[in-house]
Amino acid sequence: MAQEIKSHAHCVFRIQYHIVLVTKYRRKALSSLMLEDLGKIFERICRNAGCELLEFGGEADHVHLLIDAHPNLKPSRLVNTLKKNQR
Repeated sequence: MAQEIKSHAHCVFRIQYHIVLVTKYRRKALSSLMLEDLGKIFERICRNAGCELLEFGGEADHVHLLIDAHPNLKPSRLVNTLKKNQR
């Protein structure tokens, strides 16, 4: 799977973040339905933030996100946005 290199003004870039979010005390609290809903929610949040959710997966105690982002998007702001309750 070849990823396209993007350009902006005076630079070219391909920034991908691999983010792992875990439950408190790694408790097995996430069901398969919850993971499915989380995938949709994270996809919507990424789209609103101006980035793209490339892959999503998880288990009962954690989720993995692979996000394609723009250089103007601060990683700390992205993670804070993902962790906030965005219903």
